[in-house]
Amino acid sequence: MFRDAFGADWIDGIGVSFSQINLSWNVVTVPSNCNVTYSVFRSNTTGFTPSSANQMASGLATPSFANAGLTAATTYYFKVKAVDSAGSSSASNQASATTQSSSGGFECHVDYKNVNQWNTGFQAAISIRNTGTVPIANWTLKWLFSGNQRITNLWNGNYVQSGQSVTVNNLSYNGSISTGGSYDGLGFTANFTGTNLVPTSFSVNGVTCK
Repeated sequence: MFRDAFGADWIDGIGVSFSQINLSWNVVTVPSNCNVTYSVFRSNTTGFTPSSANQMASGLATPSFANAGLTAATTYYFKVKAVDSAGSSSASNQASATTQSSSGGFECHVDYKNVNQWNTGFQAAISIRNTGTVPIANWTLKWLFSGNQRITNLWNGNYVQSGQSVTVNNLSYNGSISTGGSYDGLGFTANFTGTNLVPTSFSVNGVTCK
C-alpha cells in the first residue's frame, strides 16, 4: 500500500468562482492490479486533520473534485487521500483557495410566504429566482428567523438549522436554475411560539438576494 502517495507538489490546478472551487491533482503511482479512488477533505481552518466530519467526497475515480455551493470571499483548505483495498494513504499536503468576492453577474430574489399557520406551527413556501445573467448549477440558500421558529420537516432540499440560522442545499434533481428562471418547490413546516415574522434577508451561494 502506498503510504505517501502525493508528494510535495500534488496540486495540478485550482479553478475558482464566487461559489465554487474546482480542484484537480496529480494521479498517484500505485502498484499493478490495484484500483485507486480518492477522498477529499475540506475545512475553513488551516492545518486541519482529515476526518469523517470534514470529508466532502469519497470514491472518486478521477483526480478532480468540483466543490459547489460555497460562500463568496471565503478561504477553504483541502486535503486528499488515495484509497485502495488495503486502506488509505497519508493525507496530501494542504491546498487552499479563496472564492471570489464578486458575483460575476449572479443576482437572486427569494419569495417567502407563510401559506398556513396554527397555534404552535406554520407552513411556508419558498421560491428562488435567478435574476442575474449567469445560470445557477447548484444553490445554497441561507436566512435568519426573527424568533424561535424551528423547522420540523423540509422538502426538496437538505437543511441544517442552528438557532435562528438556516442553511438549505439543493438535491441532485433541483440544483439548476437558468437565467431568468426560478425554483418554486421548496417548502417546510415549523413550530414556533410568540410571533412568526417573515425573514427579511436571504442569500444564495453567498450573494445577498434583492
